[in-house]
Amino acid sequence: MLSGDDEHGRLSPLLAFDSEQLVATSHRQWAAVQNLDTFFQKISRRPWGFWRMTLSRIVSLLTLSFTILFSTFLLLYVDWNEVLNCHTRRSCAKIIGIRQDALKNVSFGDAVVIAYFVVFSLYWLWNLTSFLYGLRDGFEMRAFYNTKLNITDDALQTMEWADIVTRLEQLQRSFKISIIKDHDALDISNRILRRDNYFIAMVNCNILDLSIPFLTKELHVPPILGKSLEWNIRFCVLNSMFHDETFTIPESFFREPERLRRLLVRMACANLILMPFILIFMIIFFFLKNAEELHSRRSYLGPRQWSSLAQWMFREFNEVPHVFKARLNASHEDALAYISQFPPGAISILAQFVAYVSGAIIAVLLLLTASDTALVMDIQILGHSLVYYLVAFTALLAASRSLVATRRPNQDFGVLMSNVFRHTHYMSTLWQEQPQSSIVRREFSRLYPFKVIAFLQEVLCVLTTPLVLGVTLPATVDRVIGFVQQHTVRLPGVGDVCDFATYDFSMFSETRARSSDTAANIAGSIRKVEKSLVSFSMTHPSWCPNRRCVELLSELADQAEPLQQEPEPSQGRTDAAALDSPRHHQHVPLSPDASDLSESTRALALNVSQIVFSGPSSMSHRLDMQAAMMRSIVRTDREDDATRSVV
Repeated sequence: MLSGDDEHGRLSPLLAFDSEQLVATSHRQWAAVQNLDTFFQKISRRPWGFWRMTLSRIVSLLTLSFTILFSTFLLLYVDWNEVLNCHTRRSCAKIIGIRQDALKNVSFGDAVVIAYFVVFSLYWLWNLTSFLYGLRDGFEMRAFYNTKLNITDDALQTMEWADIVTRLEQLQRSFKISIIKDHDALDISNRILRRDNYFIAMVNCNILDLSIPFLTKELHVPPILGKSLEWNIRFCVLNSMFHDETFTIPESFFREPERLRRLLVRMACANLILMPFILIFMIIFFFLKNAEELHSRRSYLGPRQWSSLAQWMFREFNEVPHVFKARLNASHEDALAYISQFPPGAISILAQFVAYVSGAIIAVLLLLTASDTALVMDIQILGHSLVYYLVAFTALLAASRSLVATRRPNQDFGVLMSNVFRHTHYMSTLWQEQPQSSIVRREFSRLYPFKVIAFLQEVLCVLTTPLVLGVTLPATVDRVIGFVQQHTVRLPGVGDVCDFATYDFSMFSETRARSSDTAANIAGSIRKVEKSLVSFSMTHPSWCPNRRCVELLSELADQAEPLQQEPEPSQGRTDAAALDSPRHHQHVPLSPDASDLSESTRALALNVSQIVFSGPSSMSHRLDMQAAMMRSIVRTDREDDATRSVV
């Protein structure tokens, strides 16, 4: 075996193989990857095949280039003064509509458009360079899938992520990707989601203060986690805190908080400078992308979607993006059924009146058109032809109709909320106790807004990101650094990872003793870990927890009381064969640490001990059992909250 590797699975430069060598050394028994984080991330980014991903990137580049060129043409070369002042056929016949001297007489507005074109052209070139550079990695990953994992492009398009991970685990028996240790499903996930796991923990523990100066306190505008702010936080905090060579967090990150503060302020200035260009691009791109959909659906607020904040609240530790996206996509039908169960509000009632008035005016205009089509062009009212009013009231009618709520047949709010929870795995105590209340409806609507509302929130986020980066976040740097320091564990052969993502419940009692977080935040984090453990076990049926975790689950299973019925034979089994599985070990005395764990962990332990995940099961059975186990966690949250209030 080769020597000279460090504790994080990296080779010294003299012994390191690059990715080309990894693919080319198919005849060797031993090989090594120089950067395991990047290697596993490349594998996870191609779950549907090389050619499909390549075509998707090409289409994205073409879409971006068209948006830049077309928006520049509309803003710079179209004479909107002439176009908007054209009200009759006679006046419209004389206009040209195109500015011939757009680049000769440059106004301030034209200079902004030219700068916009230059900035986003550079952005397009950066994307093109990234795509061309990624093609080489793509060919190497395709060869790795085909030759090492024996997965063809066609098979890859329908293969589950867990099956790919299983083949990676099996491959390591003969082809050593890492010399220091063989990576199981949990190690691979921790490498792929090293930064994402920290972000999930920060959001769920309320570590990041995203309040907007003045707006949040004075005007009660809720904090917004838009894509722009999310990208800046990842760049300033998550990307800067790791050492790329060792996958560890250097001590300088903990000792020098001022460095992080300066970086946040510099990024605030950069966002302020780029704000006009970002806003122009966002508005034009949203209009071009969604105008046809909004018009064809006659829904001018668009469909609903989960907000960025909701997605980070729902996402679980070690959940890869495409698996999480599939889980959220499955939740839309149930989420719409829940939100549609409420009676129409004041806006919906007013929209019915506006729709009636608009429809009546349109009916009269259509009658005039039927008698003589020339009338709608020749008759002028307040300087506009009847065609103008016909189009305007038609748009108003469509917009008002989209605001009219359609109630569905009466259903139990608790059942509907449980159906949503089946996919989101999120249910606060208030949602559980009062799913029919207006407060829960407002909270739910804030997390599940219309597409247009979500877009307006993104626009507001772009406007307020410089304030949050320059004022709010620098004041919480010490809290962020302290949280990272308290919740970081170093795994041999893996590096520094978030302790919540290790599923090691034995360390939570130690974390409680030295953590500055509130009891509610810690308890909520433990419940998040419990749910994540359930999801991870269901997603990766062949994965076995580490010995300490297995012992805890086995010990707690004897202490817990059943909270649900025994699973059906099609969903799980507890026969002798099950007891011989790797998940069942001889029980040992309950450790002192177990008393610090929540009751929901005990319920979880019982459910895990009753199920064999390695056996074949359909997706529906797996989802049903997963939902039942999740509900057992939520069912005891009320008891946990009551216990904490007494303490």
